[in-house]
Amino acid sequence: MLSNASQVRELAVNTETNQDLSTIASNMLVVKYTATADTKSGQVKISDSSSEANASIFQNTGIVIEAGKTIEFSMQITMDKDAPDETENTLFQFQFIPIFVQPNLGSSGSESVNEAPAIGAPATSAPATEEPVNQNETVSEGKSSALEGLTMQNNGMLGAWNGSEEYSGDSKDIVIPSTLDDIDIIRVGQNTFREKGLVSVNFEEGSQIERIHARAFQSNHLTEIVLPDSLSRIDTRAFYDNPISTVIIPDGVTTIENNAFSKLTKITVGNNLTDLKDGAINGNNAFRDAYLSEKGGSGTYIWDGKNWIKS
Repeated sequence: MLSNASQVRELAVNTETNQDLSTIASNMLVVKYTATADTKSGQVKISDSSSEANASIFQNTGIVIEAGKTIEFSMQITMDKDAPDETENTLFQFQFIPIFVQPNLGSSGSESVNEAPAIGAPATSAPATEEPVNQNETVSEGKSSALEGLTMQNNGMLGAWNGSEEYSGDSKDIVIPSTLDDIDIIRVGQNTFREKGLVSVNFEEGSQIERIHARAFQSNHLTEIVLPDSLSRIDTRAFYDNPISTVIIPDGVTTIENNAFSKLTKITVGNNLTDLKDGAINGNNAFRDAYLSEKGGSGTYIWDGKNWIKS
C-alpha cells in the first residue's frame, strides 16, 4: 500500500554562473506527481504537487496495489512565468521517495497497516534523510505511552518512522522522558509533534536521543530549545517555523539537514559539525560559509542582519 512520499530538491544551481538558486527557486517551481496503480477495484490515478524544496505528499492515500501489479509515478515540473532570468539555465536535482507499507487483512476483512516499511525507492543517491532504520519497528504489545497518541517502538523510536503517529494530547508544554515503556528513547519520528501548538519542549535529564527525524517539531511556538548532549543528527525541518532565535548545537551533532531551523540569530557549535546540508540554517548557506571559513569552526556566531559573525 502506498502510505506517503517525500520530495527533496537537493540542487538548484545556475549552470553558467554556479550561483546557488535554492532560495530564489523555492516559490518558482511546482512539481506535480501522478501515481497510477492497479487495485482490486480497478485502475486508480491520483495526483499531488508541491513547490517546497522538502515536502510530504500523497499522505494517507490508502492505495492498495493488486498482487503482481505495478504502480507508476509521473513527474511534471512547471516554472512560474514570472521567474527571474537567472533561473533560465538552472539545473534542478530531485529525490522522490515513495513509502510503502504491507497491508494485512484483519478479522473483519478490512485492511490494517503493518508499521514496517516494505519498499523505499529514492530516485537518486542522496543524504540518508529518512531511510528505514530497523525491521524491528513494531509497537510494544499491551503497553501505553505517557505521551498521548504515541507508542514506543522496540528500536527506540518515539512515534513512527513514516510519520503515521502524531501527538494528540492537550498539553502545550511537553517533557520528553529518557525512557518510555522500559525502552530508551533514541529517536523522535517524523511529524511526531508537527503543528501541535507547543510552547515548550524539554528533554528529561539523561536523555539518550541521537536523532530527531524530519519535521518532528515543525510549525509550533517554541522560542527556545535545549538539545540533549546525546544528539548526533537533526533532520529536514525538524524545528522549522518556530521562533527559536538562539540554539546551542551539542558537540556530538555531525549532521544538520535542510531548513532544520528557520529564524536563528545566534548559534553556538562545536567542531564536529561536518555535514551541513544546503539551507540547513535559515534556508540559506550563510552560516555554513562562515563556519567553514578560515576563521570559522567551533564557537558562537551572531547574525548581524547581513552576515554571521563569530564572537
